Amino acid sequence: MEFDSPASVNTVYTAIADFHTYTEWQPFTSVELRTQGAEPGGPGTLWALRHGKNVTCVRVQETVPPRRLVYTTEGDRLWSGYRGVIELTPDSAGGTHIRWYADFTPRTPGTSVLWKWFMGRAMRQRIAALSEFSVGQEEGRGDA
Repeated sequence: MEFDSPASVNTVYTAIADFHTYTEWQPFTSVELRTQGAEPGGPGTLWALRHGKNVTCVRVQETVPPRRLVYTTEGDRLWSGYRGVIELTPDSAGGTHIRWYADFTPRTPGTSVLWKWFMGRAMRQRIAALSEFSVGQEEGRGDA
């Protein structure tokens, strides 16, 4: 999924790297740091993201500030091998081209098409919300 945001690459990266902001632009109701990596928020860091009764555990695998964040999920009941990648590229107007994609295998045979559609729809919503949140952060600081 790809999206162009008027927010700067540094602002967008700060939003994706700081999981505590996820309750503001994703459908999570709480975020808990379970394990810290060697550096704050870096590879090895494990976050628990709660939405209602569901908890998604996300482990940061790679960070390349302010350009790339790679993560995996752990303990999913619905799919296995989930790996998400968020890549950010500055554009000539000072905004950011966001590319967010994921690979996973549904645990229930025959549901691949349904999950690919659902996750595509969810990612479109999340990228738009990420952009809107990032623009709001810049406006709040007077960067816009």
